[in-house]
Parts: sequence; structure tokens; C-alpha cells
Amino acid sequence: MKTLTKSKLLKIPMLWYLKFRHRVLVCINYWSIFIITIWSIILLLISFSIQAQTGSPFQKPTSKSLYVGDQIPDKLYELKLNTIDLKTGDLSQIQLKDHRSKLIILDFWATWCPSCLGSLKHLHEIRSELDTSKVLVLPVNYQKPEEIKVIIDRFAWDHRSVHSDNDFGGYFPHQGIPHMVWIKDSKVHSMPMVSYATAANINRVLENSKVNLLEFDRVKIPDFTIPLLCNKDIKTEEKFRDEHLTITGYIPDYETLELEKTETEDSIFIHMVNVPLDHLLYRCFQSQISPYFLEYEGAVSFDLDSLSRRLLQSSKPKYSEDANYQQDLKVRDWEIESWFSLDFRISKLTPDSAVGNLLRSSLKKYLLSELGWRISIRKSPLKTYPTQVALLNLEQLEKLFSKPLPIAQSLEHNGNLLYRDYTISKWNKLISHLMSLVNGRHLDYTTITDDSQFPLQKKIQFQAPKTFFESKQMTFDELLAFMKEYGMSLEIKEGQLDYLHVESIRKLK
Repeated sequence: MKTLTKSKLLKIPMLWYLKFRHRVLVCINYWSIFIITIWSIILLLISFSIQAQTGSPFQKPTSKSLYVGDQIPDKLYELKLNTIDLKTGDLSQIQLKDHRSKLIILDFWATWCPSCLGSLKHLHEIRSELDTSKVLVLPVNYQKPEEIKVIIDRFAWDHRSVHSDNDFGGYFPHQGIPHMVWIKDSKVHSMPMVSYATAANINRVLENSKVNLLEFDRVKIPDFTIPLLCNKDIKTEEKFRDEHLTITGYIPDYETLELEKTETEDSIFIHMVNVPLDHLLYRCFQSQISPYFLEYEGAVSFDLDSLSRRLLQSSKPKYSEDANYQQDLKVRDWEIESWFSLDFRISKLTPDSAVGNLLRSSLKKYLLSELGWRISIRKSPLKTYPTQVALLNLEQLEKLFSKPLPIAQSLEHNGNLLYRDYTISKWNKLISHLMSLVNGRHLDYTTITDDSQFPLQKKIQFQAPKTFFESKQMTFDELLAFMKEYGMSLEIKEGQLDYLHVESIRKLK
């Protein structure tokens, strides 16, 4: 089976940050620990422009994957785990069999994840309130020791973390971090949201007392080579079905998945799982919308009755930051009521140009017949926006973007931030960010689109002055001078932009 994460037909860019957008809900707000350090600047840069440099923290579920209530196999206890001391940097090995009688708290993290660092900081701070003879806090990281060193130098936390993980990610699959797994009495006790990892809750679990932990156990992924509702353990409500499209409601225990296209020998599958309805619309109609519009910045306009608006992400209640179980249950209830899943299947003989149109046609039928929503593409008033153009031919651009960068132990060198093994798509995000800092230019949109024809996924490397991210503004000439070093430039254009308009024409059933 071949899986394509970028749908050429639908022209839907799979932006990395969208893969993590839904995980904001499980993150604790610890940004304050970075504000007073240069590390905050680097993390800000990373958050919109890079993915992990080596490996991946995410693995798909397999036959060996474990869920809440499952027995821990002896094989897992026998694993020799490579660990690094987050205070000293010392390397060693441990086995969970030596801690079998304890409550084991696995905390999956990465150096580039601010909320993960907040979770580690919190666990470090409550250590004195825990009986470490009964509790083992074990962070789990897929990165190598040399990549983790920046955390040790900065924070020196009292943890010993698994590094270079290739095992736990398979036993406990997840698609976002931080992700916690609590193991007790040789079973998966829970997978709570990280805000519930308080000293009081941990001690109640040790005492076998009743404790309300909001689980984050949506970790399964359907088998998309068969119809969604043919997955034997999926229990959900079918909301609509025609020849090609099936729309269902919330699927318990299953991971939120972005719009993806899968191909087999005879079929084309397009699917989404557990997403808000407005996001589903944006993703399916994104190729019809001006690329200058972002999802929550003008891409979709809603004119709905009050009952219909309850289904939109903007009506979603917020998770608490202090493990308020009753408040958080309201959020979970909203998700169960308002999240949707999509399964679209069509013959592989269907022309590429027709697949996206057929999907959107079926989706329009569902929205009109079941919700009373009508969809149309409309033109905005005149807008000004930046477009990236190439000053050189492709061969010359490749040469400029392949220059060796200085050898350095960190992400910066002599006042420059270094970008190794990046792509033009990430360069574009960087330029969009810098465009937002430009003063003296009154644009409707600062997010750029790319008319340079440089392949979006081609590997490149470059360096940018760190001063760009230490100031709140820059001049347009400064930005152009930087881009010219790499054969690129910006043109300011004016025009009407296409957006999606959704309106109620009758009350929701």
C-alpha cells in the first residue's frame, strides 16, 4: 500500500504544524520558562519552521501496541533501555523489571516541544512530594544524546530519560507530544492528559484511592484499506453515505488524523478522523480557496443559525490548566458531539482532475441534506499580499541553497541561526514570519505564496541573522536583501481572493 501525505489532486499542503494543532489541547502552558532566555527565541523559530532533524517520535499502532487496561508483556520489562541523565549527561542502561513494583510514569518528549519541556519541569518540581521508592518518572525521547545536550546545559533537571527510543513508541503509539503512560501492577493504568500529573493524583494512585484522570487514549488508527465502518472495533454513528462518501461522528479511542490520500492497486481513498466540521470543510475545499488565506484568517466565512454554530471549533469550551475534571469533561463531551470523520473511496481509474471535485460534490450533498448548509466560493474585496518570485533559474537556486554551513554544536553560529536539511516550504514559513515584522507596508496579508517554481520538498540549507528574531520589526529592504542572497525576492500584488462561504438555508434538524 502506498500512502501519500500530500494530495496532488486536492492541492492540500500538509503543513507540519497542523499535525500538532489538535494537541494544543493536551499541553500545559509553560511558555513562561523560556521568556527570559535565548532558548525562547530558538524555540519560537523551531515552532513554525522545523520538524525533528532525525528520526520521528511517532509510530503507528501495531499488533504489539498496548492500551489502557492491557497487561505489560515480560518482553517490555526485559528491554535494556539506553538512558541519559538530564542533570549530568551521564549515559547508562536500565530495565523496567528492576522497577516492576513501582508506579512507572512514561513521559514522551522531544527537545523541540515547549509543552514537553514544561511537563518535565513540572515533574522535576514535584519530585520532593513523591516517594521515589514507589514512583519511577521515566521520560522517553527518540533523539540522540548529542541532540538532548542543549536541555541538560539549560535546565539540569533531576530525570533520567530514555534516549534514541525505538521500542516504547511502538508499544505506546501516539501522534502528538507530550504523551503520558502510567504503568501500575504490570498493567497500563492510564494515559492521562499531562495536566493531571499532579503530586496529589500520583499519590492517590499509589494508595489505590479513587482519582479522576481524564484519559488521552485516542491513539488507534483505522485500517484505511477497508471501508471505515468495516473496521471491527470502530463504534460510531453513520451520518451520511452515498456511492463514494461516508460521514460518521466521533470515533472513540481513535487518533485525530488530517486529510490524507491512500492508494491501493485498484482504489483511491481519502480520509479524515475526529476533526471539527469547520476544519474538515477547510481541508476539503482548500484547493478552491486563495492560498493567502489561512484557516482562521478569512478562508471560510460562516453565516449559520445558532444551533449550527455549536458544531464549529470556535464554540468549543477550553480545557483547564489545573486538572479540573468536570470542566474538562465538558470539552470531551463537545468533541464527542461535534467531531466528524470522513471516508471517501473511488476507483483508481478515475481521472485525477475529477477526484477532488467528486469528493466536494458528495460533501455538499451531505451538508445540504443533513445540515441545511449551502456552500459557495466567493470573491473578497481587493486585497494586497506578497508573492515570492525567483531571481535566478533552478540550477542557480539549488547552488545557493546547497552551500555548506559552518560546523557548529548548536543551532546558531556567529550571530546566525543555521538551517540544515530544510525544505523550501519551511523557508516560505520563515519568510512569512519575517514579512509580518516589516514596518511601513500596509498589507492585508503577510503570509507569502510561492511563484518561484522551486520544488517545495527539495532539501536546502541556509542561515539567517539571529537579530531578525530579537527585534519586533524590520524594513522591507532588509528582508529583500536577505532573500536576494538566496536568489529570491518578493512582489506585492493586489487582487480579489477566493474564500469559502457557508450559510444556513434552513434550521438544523
